[in-house]
Amino acid sequence: GDRVRGLTVAVDKADRHTRTSLWSLAIPLLAVADALGLAAVSLDEMALAADRLDATAEACRPSSESFVNPAKRLAIDIAGALPVIWGAGTLCRVAAKRFARQLHANAKYPALDGGLQEAAHGTVALFDGLFATTTPEDVFRDPFDDESPRTMPLRVVLMRDSPESETETDAGLRRAAEHLAGERGVRTSQVAADNGLPFERLAQLIALGDFASVYLALGLGIDPSPTRSVLEMKERIESSRRNRE
Repeated sequence: GDRVRGLTVAVDKADRHTRTSLWSLAIPLLAVADALGLAAVSLDEMALAADRLDATAEACRPSSESFVNPAKRLAIDIAGALPVIWGAGTLCRVAAKRFARQLHANAKYPALDGGLQEAAHGTVALFDGLFATTTPEDVFRDPFDDESPRTMPLRVVLMRDSPESETETDAGLRRAAEHLAGERGVRTSQVAADNGLPFERLAQLIALGDFASVYLALGLGIDPSPTRSVLEMKERIESSRRNRE
């Protein structure tokens, strides 16, 4: 029969962990997909996304104080709470999923994620549960100093598209979620993309979440680099496979 042929694309992962190699792994594949007509991500759009990543890195740089650093501010908001990260629209759902996974891997911190449209028919029921209960917050409290918080209230993180790209449906869902959260006393944070092409906006949202996950880890005194449990899990799976063989 006909043999299926594939194309191998060499990428430079170097000594970086996979979760820090998103762009070096993804860009070659996107370039090939664009050349084959499978996706529409031009080199110009990739260059604009790179510029957006540079701008986000500058805004989220370690020397920038938390009151002007969006990633540090988001990390402070999340500390001591259970983040429920909802993306309004397809692009933002991807960013929400990435942010939750980065919180798991970098900060070793629990997080839930999903699309806001799906959440409206299910996950929003969390607002009626025990984790929606909040207590008056001390404005002088440092969330990173409280090693054993008595409660872990919900913190809704809404990842939203740029003003010119957000559809009326997504905007309506977001406003409804904000209103309901306010009524229940659930605090919310927003991560919004600036105007631009889709790949630019996605890059900005992903980068901000990546920075926030690392700042949360450092604030909690956790080294974001190692993932010992993940490595041990892989070793156990490989050992089980060898035993079966």
